[in-house]
Amino acid sequence: MKVHIIIDFTYLYYKYKYTIENNKIRRFKIDLHKMDEDGNAYTEEFETSYVYYPLKEIEGFRKQFLKEGHNVKVSVCFDAPSMRKEVDHEYKSNRVNKLSDEDFDRINMIREMLTIAGYNTYFIPGYEADDIIANILNQYEDDFDFNVVYTPDMDLMVHVNDKVGVMRFKVFKGYTAVNKKNYSSYCSNEYKCTIPYNGLLMYKILCGDKSDVIAGIKGFGPAAFDKFVDYLGDSIDWEQAGNIEYVQNILEENKGYFKSDALPQIQKSLDMVKYIPIEGVIDISKGESTEESRTEAYMPLMMGSLV
Repeated sequence: MKVHIIIDFTYLYYKYKYTIENNKIRRFKIDLHKMDEDGNAYTEEFETSYVYYPLKEIEGFRKQFLKEGHNVKVSVCFDAPSMRKEVDHEYKSNRVNKLSDEDFDRINMIREMLTIAGYNTYFIPGYEADDIIANILNQYEDDFDFNVVYTPDMDLMVHVNDKVGVMRFKVFKGYTAVNKKNYSSYCSNEYKCTIPYNGLLMYKILCGDKSDVIAGIKGFGPAAFDKFVDYLGDSIDWEQAGNIEYVQNILEENKGYFKSDALPQIQKSLDMVKYIPIEGVIDISKGESTEESRTEAYMPLMMGSLV
């Protein structure tokens, strides 16, 4: 079975950053031998913990599927500042950047090491990781028997289907596997209303998304969404509701249901929740690591257990 592991990376770094800084996990340091501008050798201590633990978890994802006998490809997607800020400056305005220059240097080091190790890595200016993931799935979903996305982000649930599942991470709860069978129960429990399969996209458009500071219709919450779902009845094919154009058409056909002053907000939310297409073809030719490539990537920092 051909499996494509796709990782929304940033949460992994945050996950271990806080456990390391609160001394809740073992820390590792090595001596790096360097040369100054005058050719003099010196030794500099470098803490590898911030780099080691995210890499260890990624390798764990790969090994799990390999043990089950699958042919595995790994793609790791990194965040860049989103061009959505140009559409709405409030987008994710509630999120304070808690990463230092040193953190970004470590993240860049991880990305370089993963590339050397033989994995697909993506950092595209203007695109968040979930946009890159959406484009990868759009282009390559059918090339694999199954695609699994590791992420804390509910937004990526819109891609769940027969060939795509999500391993959703939550602090203190770990990972929950979300697939087509449990999509509705998982999302309904998360948002305290009935969300049919593929209904999350419409929910975010109408009710908004506090985590991304996307305003929904004023006063339109879970109870109002339940009523709207009942109102639609059999007129909507929820199997198609993961498609933004289909949802836009449904809302246009039923715009009389909403107050006229809600229509501009619906359109604005539509523009904010849809993924941003990337021009051209995304290269996934790598992603199949070897012991030799992992040795080259990890051994300079004495991470033999990852090889």
